[in-house]
Order: sequence, then structure tokens, then C-alpha cells
Amino acid sequence: MRVGFYEKLRKVYYYKNKYTPGSDTSILLQLLTMEEAKVFMLLCEGFTIQECAKRLNRRRSDVRNTKKGIFKKLEVDSITGLIVKYGEANKKV
Repeated sequence: MRVGFYEKLRKVYYYKNKYTPGSDTSILLQLLTMEEAKVFMLLCEGFTIQECAKRLNRRRSDVRNTKKGIFKKLEVDSITGLIVKYGEANKKV
């Protein structure tokens, strides 16, 4: 695993649970489960579904379904849209 993976995950989890009034991003990120937050972070870093599955010890179909749930909750329709709209959450804190 990459150095600092769990540290970044902790930061994303902290960021998504931190409520900032008027911030649509933080409100929508609060909807993610911990598993979705892990997949979200890896997707924002540019990992493929197969790479995410390998790193999280999950089946590709599980990660694919998690990705669909993330897209629905965060109101995006592609990984590019996810990165453009929410990638900054991965860099904050």
C-alpha cells in the first residue's frame, strides 16, 4: 500500500464528518459510509476498480457497486466528475 494511505483515509473521514455551514461538498460527503469513503479516496487518487478491489481485499463487483452508490449519493455520473467536484476533499486537512 502507498505510504500514508490510512492517514489520508483518516483525514477524508474527518473531513466528511466535519459540518461546514453552506458547504454542499461537506454535506454530501457526510452521506458516505466508511467503506464508500475508502473507495472514494482511491478513485480520487486515480486507482481503477480492479486496483481498489485488490487494495481493499474486496471483489471487483463489490467495489463497482460501492462506486455506483457513491455516484448516486454525490450526484455525479463519472469518475472524472467525482474528481473535479470532490477531489479537493482528498487534499484538505
